[in-house]
Amino acid sequence: MTVGALANIEFLNVTDESSIIWNILGDKTVGAGEGYTTLGAGAKFRGLVLSKGYISAGDSAVILGVGDYCGGAFSATNYVTLGANATLGADGCKNGAATAYNNLVRVPEPSTALLLGLGLALFGIARRKKAGVH
Repeated sequence: MTVGALANIEFLNVTDESSIIWNILGDKTVGAGEGYTTLGAGAKFRGLVLSKGYISAGDSAVILGVGDYCGGAFSATNYVTLGANATLGADGCKNGAATAYNNLVRVPEPSTALLLGLGLALFGIARRKKAGVH
């Protein structure tokens, strides 16, 4: 997605409870569609940008959310850069993404050794059954 310099993205009939999410995935063509986002210098943009590739905002670009939410820019595989005097959010805004994830519970991953041991044990049981040993 590319937004030109000095572009102003506004929406009609948006309330403070609205959500604007830009999901930039790209496509499967070789050399195209890497899922990147570029905002030109001085562009004013609204919403939360979820981009597969990099996100680059030029000088004095502004990314705002809706109501008292900041908006945001998240890259799944690359970097986010903001040019000189670029703004992400506004004074006193709340970051909805950060507060939404505060209640998540971390689930520990099984250790590699445990999984390897379980796999070898199952392999041994299957081999014994195939050989007819009980």
